This record gives sequence, C-alpha cells and structure tokens, in this order.
Amino acid sequence: MFARTPSKAQTPPPPMIATPEPAFNAAPRPNIHPVATSVVGPDLIMEGSIAGDVELHVEGAVRGDIHVTRLIVGEKGHVEGRVRAQAIEIHGRVIGDVEGLKVKLFESAYVKGDILHEQLSIEPGAFFQGVCRQPTAQAPHQSQGPFANPAPTPQPAPAPQVQPAAQFASQPAQQFAPQNTPQDTSMPCDWDKAS
Repeated sequence: MFARTPSKAQTPPPPMIATPEPAFNAAPRPNIHPVATSVVGPDLIMEGSIAGDVELHVEGAVRGDIHVTRLIVGEKGHVEGRVRAQAIEIHGRVIGDVEGLKVKLFESAYVKGDILHEQLSIEPGAFFQGVCRQPTAQAPHQSQGPFANPAPTPQPAPAPQVQPAAQFASQPAQQFAPQNTPQDTSMPCDWDKAS
C-alpha cells in the first residue's frame, strides 16, 4: 500500500530562451511608484484631516483639511476644509480654499473659497465664488515649490524725525496749546443720585 515506487527519471526543465526586447522598450523606464487609491464612500461622513501620498476619491462628506497627491471630489462629494493636492478634479462641493498644480472644476462643481493654482480649468455651469490666483514667480534658484509661501521680509521702520530741543525752546508755549477746547457737554445721570 505504501510501497515506494521507483521514481521517474527527473529531467531538468527546458532552458529559458531569452527573447529580444522590442525596439520601443529599449529606453530604461523611470522609477514610477504607483499611488494608492482611497475612497470616501457615499454613505460616509469623515471628520478630521486627511493627508498622504494617495489618490483620494470623495463621494461622501469630509469635514477637515485634505492634503493628498491627487483629489477627485465626486458629484455627490462634499468637502468642508482646505484642499491641497497636485491634481484636483471637482465635480461636487468644496467649501474652503483649494491649492493645486492642476485644478479643474467640472460643470456640476460648487466651490466657495479661494483657488491657488498653476493651471485652472472651469467648465461652463460650474459655480465658483472666491479669488483665483497663480503663485508669484520666483528666481529658479529660490524656488521652494509652487505653493511655498515664504515669510515676507520685514522692512525696517523709517527713522523718526528728531528735532533739536532748542528749536522748541525758542517758540512761545501758547502756540502748542489747543486752540478750540470743547465745552463740557456731558449730562448728569439721575440714576447715579438714587438713594
């Protein structure tokens, strides 16, 4: 029953034959890491900030700031907070500021807040209330990214104009007295005298 049967002669697997790569694949591929996709479903309400190197699809509601690689707000999606991503597509509702390299508002979009962008596309029918602006251009060696907000360089306050005291000593004192002193027009309050 458990007798050993003679083993068949083990033959090595056939050698693998290398096939040449097609000419269009001759160039080395860049090291591209895939971006994970996350979804806030239509029946989900999230409160708090979301951040990560992900593509985020919002079909439900998010109350908080979002900072991701790519953001897509679906037609029924609703975001209340600041949104920041490299690429942003808005089909639904965003109440808050939007910052992105590429920002696209589709026909069904509703955005109430300022938009900071390098490329902006607004389809007819989209609602947008706010200010849209591009980041200020910097010299290439000073660039800290398109949305870096360097602190403004403080300007020194102008030096006060100091006049020698001798100039004031030679002028009569009445010249500096108020010309028209107002009369005391206050009315006495009867409720202060209540006894």
